[in-house]
Amino acid sequence: MVRCGKCRYESITFVPFQTISLQHKSSLEKCIVEHLSEKAIDDLYTCEKCGKNSKAKKGHMIVHLPRVLCFHIKRFDSSFRKIEKHTSYPLQLNL
Repeated sequence: MVRCGKCRYESITFVPFQTISLQHKSSLEKCIVEHLSEKAIDDLYTCEKCGKNSKAKKGHMIVHLPRVLCFHIKRFDSSFRKIEKHTSYPLQLNL
């Protein structure tokens, strides 16, 4: 989902998935929350409804869970150094 900064129109694209790549955090829950939170887009976005260029926000939503869902936690930083910290995860996860 991308939300226009001017008219607030939301452009939604559905993408089927079985794997989600997550930035490393101290727990799997924190990784998921960070992944699903809205983030500002660095470049100007051209809205498909109003046609204007504006700052926009991008976010992910899980609408339908697949039968099997794999989480890939990125273990290298932007300088390609390995992240050695532990990521905790629960035995059960309520999504």
